[in-house]
Amino acid sequence: MNKHNQIMQGRIDQLSAALNQLSKYGCAIVSLCINDNGNNIEILPPLDANVQKKLNGYVITLFGDNDGRHYELQARLNGCNVRWKLPLSTN
Repeated sequence: MNKHNQIMQGRIDQLSAALNQLSKYGCAIVSLCINDNGNNIEILPPLDANVQKKLNGYVITLFGDNDGRHYELQARLNGCNVRWKLPLSTN
């Protein structure tokens, strides 16, 4: 197997481990991407508030788009970037 394929196989293994962990947390996977820049997983907002504590070290970004303003949270899990969006509270 050539070097590039070995690297991609390693990324697939990392992604598989991250997907298994997210599945144990009860997260719904929306999309995933494997490329030269790394693995990206998008999930729906976790139903259990403790999941965010399990995904420690997450970063919060506030931005707006055509759907309005919302938070995007990102965390690293088994070498993968995990992202999810939270609506901005309108209280």
